[in-house]
Amino acid sequence: MSMSNQVWVGIGGLVLGGAMLVNWWFEMFSDSWYAELCRSFMEEFNLGRNTTALIEPAVGGFLTSGGGLSLAQAAGFEIGGPLTTLFGIGMFLSLAVGIIG
Repeated sequence: MSMSNQVWVGIGGLVLGGAMLVNWWFEMFSDSWYAELCRSFMEEFNLGRNTTALIEPAVGGFLTSGGGLSLAQAAGFEIGGPLTTLFGIGMFLSLAVGIIG
């Protein structure tokens, strides 16, 4: 993958992951109109409370960590270095929580 593609993938992961975490926060902790809209989508698709409590933040964390890892690699950080290891641990921890949840 070329460096410019890796940068776009990283930015996309950060944006999508951040949006997922913001939606999760609104669903869990807010009573605003946006939170009601997010909850109505969950009810429409019959996804249940475990999806809101565990799966959404796990997917958001996975995408955010993956986006950070992609940007770190595009910036020239070595695979196995401290920064890429931190992002890798975040990715796989989020993946494990999503699978268990």
